[in-house]
Amino acid sequence: MLTLSRIALLCCGLISLAPFFAEAGPGRPVELKYADSLRVRTTPFGVFRELIGNVRLVQDSVTVTCDRAVQNIRRNRVDLEGNVKFVQGSVTLITPRGNYDGARRIASGVGGVTLRDRNTILLARRGSYDTQAKIARFSDSVAIENDSLVIFTDYLTYYRNSQDSYARGNVIALAKHSGAVLTGDSLTNIPGRAYTVALGNPVMCRSDTSWTTAASDSSRVLNIDTLCIAADTLESIRADSTERYYARSRVRLTRNSLSAQAGLAIYDIGAERIDLYKTPRLWLDSTQLTADSIEVRVPGKQLRLVQARGSAFAATRSEGNFPERIDQLSGSTIDILVERDTLQGILAGDEAYSLTFRYKEDLPDGLIRNAADTVKIWFDAGAPDRAVAIREVDASYTPEFLLSSGLSEYNLRNFTWFEDRPRVPLPSIPERPRPWQLLPDNEGNAPVPPPQE
Repeated sequence: MLTLSRIALLCCGLISLAPFFAEAGPGRPVELKYADSLRVRTTPFGVFRELIGNVRLVQDSVTVTCDRAVQNIRRNRVDLEGNVKFVQGSVTLITPRGNYDGARRIASGVGGVTLRDRNTILLARRGSYDTQAKIARFSDSVAIENDSLVIFTDYLTYYRNSQDSYARGNVIALAKHSGAVLTGDSLTNIPGRAYTVALGNPVMCRSDTSWTTAASDSSRVLNIDTLCIAADTLESIRADSTERYYARSRVRLTRNSLSAQAGLAIYDIGAERIDLYKTPRLWLDSTQLTADSIEVRVPGKQLRLVQARGSAFAATRSEGNFPERIDQLSGSTIDILVERDTLQGILAGDEAYSLTFRYKEDLPDGLIRNAADTVKIWFDAGAPDRAVAIREVDASYTPEFLLSSGLSEYNLRNFTWFEDRPRVPLPSIPERPRPWQLLPDNEGNAPVPPPQE
């Protein structure tokens, strides 16, 4: 039996059919499937439907539900309020209020918008989804999360078919597997290739925690080491639950007492190593190192070994009262041994040359030059302590009184002391909830808008 209200609703729907087909805008009309109540108004601007209660609208594969709606027949557009939900296949867009443009087939929302698609969730204060092109455009405190990344940004474009996303403006990306944080002005994420690239002053930081045994009392000490890499371009490739970062052009790197610069750096998290190319320079404590290429090894998240290959040169400046006295070591290869981030020894091989300043009772006492197949220099508390030449072919001692004319004439060939040791400040990363934490439940209710900053 039809109730009076349902009869009235049916009559109003039949009455509105003629103007609907006569005035509908381009594209297939948005169809009303149900509403608790309906009111039709004819105005100079066209025919409007006012829909209240359990509203359900359909256009091809798109279904729209909400509490209240006003449908503009001429423009083929619906303004929506109250628990608004758009569904198209695996895509669901939820918002407290928004509209659907049937002519352009674009769903929009404001006041907090959520888009779910398979393993991806996207949130912002405002956003739109093109149901035909399958493209979402979100702005204002945007957050997106998938299996590998969480990204915060000002603006984001998401391509549903490929799941690619393009972020710009105050980008912060959190890598789930490695815990690395990547910041920049813009970021492109291609999940199908497990590839991410950041531009515009990008910085990558990763904090490692490890335990070491204190030498004094054998107690266990927790170390928190933060590695930061800055460059013109930062790329990330993820594979087999690990990540590899490529830093290109004007690369700067810092980690505790270590810093470096280069034209190219490759950080392989799984292999626990950093490779530096294109005129690399590295500083550790008061020692600087140059070579054709430099490899930094961090097994067990602790700095252990630095290897320089090709025209390698190490120089150590005295930290005492004689900073102009710089010990020097050159060779085809140089290895630096490190323990607890403190330099323990340097080994130069294959036609090694060394220049070591001597001290007696903390006063200068001349210098020694060596040429040998291999030269080893051992350090104590970060300062040179003793040197050993293996298969020595030439050695000379210059007493202190002969050095009064100047030290530069005794420098090894190709010696240069660089004063441009890089610093990479930690990026400012505000505390933000993860996208999943912004949802009150999974019952289809509208999301909580991201907090104001």
